[in-house]
Amino acid sequence: MNGYEIVYHLKRRGVKVKDIANQFGVSSPAVSQVIHGKDSSRRISEAVAKAIGMPVGQVFPKYSQSPRAGANDKEAA
Repeated sequence: MNGYEIVYHLKRRGVKVKDIANQFGVSSPAVSQVIHGKDSSRRISEAVAKAIGMPVGQVFPKYSQSPRAGANDKEAA
């Protein structure tokens, strides 16, 4: 799923990027960067997927497999 599709689904559900950002204490641009694949955060990706009611692996295909040991993912973003 690309970033524009994700934003579309968020809007359909009445969820704003700002809402997800506030939930995690990060900026809206940080969430937007995750949505559009310019940055990586598993916890933000999971929150976005939950907000649109889909499995994280369906929304963000890189999470469709179990995480590799030592994977270089920014968890705090």
